[in-house]
Amino acid sequence: MFVVFTGTAGSGKTSLVKAFSDWVKDEVKLRIGIVNLDPGAEILPYKPDFDIREYFTIRDIMQKYGLGPNGAFLKAAELLGEYEKQILRHKVFKAFYDYIFIDTPGQLEMFMFRPEGTRLLRRLEMLRPVLLVYIIDGALAKSPEDLLTSYMLSLILQTKVELQVVTVVNKVDLLNEGEMEAVRELIENPRGFAEKVADKVGGLAGDMIMDLVEIVEKYSPSERAIPVSAKTKQGLKELYDLVHEVYCSCGDLT
Repeated sequence: MFVVFTGTAGSGKTSLVKAFSDWVKDEVKLRIGIVNLDPGAEILPYKPDFDIREYFTIRDIMQKYGLGPNGAFLKAAELLGEYEKQILRHKVFKAFYDYIFIDTPGQLEMFMFRPEGTRLLRRLEMLRPVLLVYIIDGALAKSPEDLLTSYMLSLILQTKVELQVVTVVNKVDLLNEGEMEAVRELIENPRGFAEKVADKVGGLAGDMIMDLVEIVEKYSPSERAIPVSAKTKQGLKELYDLVHEVYCSCGDLT
């Protein structure tokens, strides 16, 4: 299975890929391949089996095309499409691994919300099953409305890519008890959490929040979000159990 880690910038994707791959190799004794698709990464805490930076980097694109960082990431999406065949010919995609973890850019618009990224996911799905792990930055618990917005983005992402998506809340080691309680409530009772946020913001925004929650309840899969910490390894076993359940299509995700 390809396990694609995605989420907004700063959510801790790269750190979670490192921590989770180490945990799975050490605790479950499985073979893990790691793919880096972030051309903007300066330093990686893991050694990738494939690195998109072998073909292009954001720094090189900025210099070659005279672009700023945002323009360079959009150009990188185009290049991802141009190099698609070379990428998929790499031995990591054909070798035997129990799981292949794929680290993606924090700029969702470069990978998840561009046709080149979606097309690559479709090609990967032809090789083996694909699961998306959507990572919420736990630090957003300091602002409940931002936490809720990020949570809802996972549904939008699932609609866009039409793939199984599981959600984790990362960096929970940084949260105080009140913030951790907010995360628990979001995971266990999203409607109740949304009602509190709607009451806080009020007006049209509050009404829209409740309408969005109804959509989430209607269309999102019945699955549990997992609180994790890449730093302390909290929740990694629960994340592995969930990934394994999806992989073997057994068990209830609720």
